[in-house]
Amino acid sequence: MAAWLYRLTRVVHKLRSGALRRLPHRHRQIVNNSAASKTLSVDKSASLFCIQPEDTHWPATNMHRKQSLDYFNQSFERVPVRSRSTNEFSFADAYFNASTIRLSQNGSNACLPTNADQLNTKKKPTPMNPNNQNQSFAAFIGLDKSDKKINVSLQRYGTAKIERSIIKGGAEALHAWVATLCTRFAHRQVAICLEQPAAGLIHGLMGYHFIVLFPINPMTLARYREAFTPSRAKDDPTDADFLCELVALHREQLKAWQPDDVCTRKLRHLTQARRRSVNMRTRFSNQLKALLKGYFPQALELCGDDLTTPMACALLQKWPSLQQLKKARAETIRRFYYAQNVRRGDVIEKRLALIAQAAPLTNDPALIESSIITVQALTLGLRAVHTAISRL
Repeated sequence: MAAWLYRLTRVVHKLRSGALRRLPHRHRQIVNNSAASKTLSVDKSASLFCIQPEDTHWPATNMHRKQSLDYFNQSFERVPVRSRSTNEFSFADAYFNASTIRLSQNGSNACLPTNADQLNTKKKPTPMNPNNQNQSFAAFIGLDKSDKKINVSLQRYGTAKIERSIIKGGAEALHAWVATLCTRFAHRQVAICLEQPAAGLIHGLMGYHFIVLFPINPMTLARYREAFTPSRAKDDPTDADFLCELVALHREQLKAWQPDDVCTRKLRHLTQARRRSVNMRTRFSNQLKALLKGYFPQALELCGDDLTTPMACALLQKWPSLQQLKKARAETIRRFYYAQNVRRGDVIEKRLALIAQAAPLTNDPALIESSIITVQALTLGLRAVHTAISRL
């Protein structure tokens, strides 16, 4: 008995020869999604499924017969019944038509979906910003800003003609142009595409309710331009045309700019201003250190580790060279350190000894005089930047 037992999980056995003769050739094929190689003996007239031990291969395990039939029952959702005449296990065919493993009607090798919804399983791509597609714009405009002018390309909705113009002047000319747009399109929405960074244009146009801004990355415009001009030739009117075409044809892929509230915008600008001030202080400090190494290296020790402190700036403003510092009295230098909150006696005495023993690196008046002017300018800039950082 163990010779023909095998694991029956999702395996289909051959049809019994009697049932096979009654079915047409095109209905003999059994479909199984697990690609099993065996078939199941089916007697449709008796509505029974019978296991044929003579058609099976050598068992993979020493599984008990009853346990094997239980696995078959779980796999095909059949109710096991023992036949009184043959003493063989069989399964009622009440769920034959609802089974996931059934006779193929068209000779295919896979089960087909049962409804139309399952046929269309491919997910349809959706636009990134469907709201942009639903908005009705009276016109599409591309703006390309340069130092002295703004190139404008305008395309009315429903037409292919592009109107080109130039805005010359400052803020007055820009607001006058916006007023003509408002009158021409009767307060209907217009889409304006512009290349970043365009902070001046964005903040100048954000106050108009009928204007929807689409700022794009410069790389997006560059790649779009290269697709049509392999020579990479560019000019301002052509870039304005491309910006107008981008917002007219691909606005569903672009993101309309939505301004933040006043507090958020203020916080962003303050943090950006502080970062720029800190970078400026670092740049001034590096320039000052490189300059002092060329004619007054003792100042790096007299000012401490940080040249951006108010004490360092005040010392270099008062004595920008070693020659001038050696002319000052020791008591004057001591009072200076006290006024700058340097109160440690050992530190002050060490610096006074350094000044007394120091020798100038160079006595070239051309280098020293030009360096003094630059040092005093840098220290003034450091003082101003330090004040700005403390306010931010």
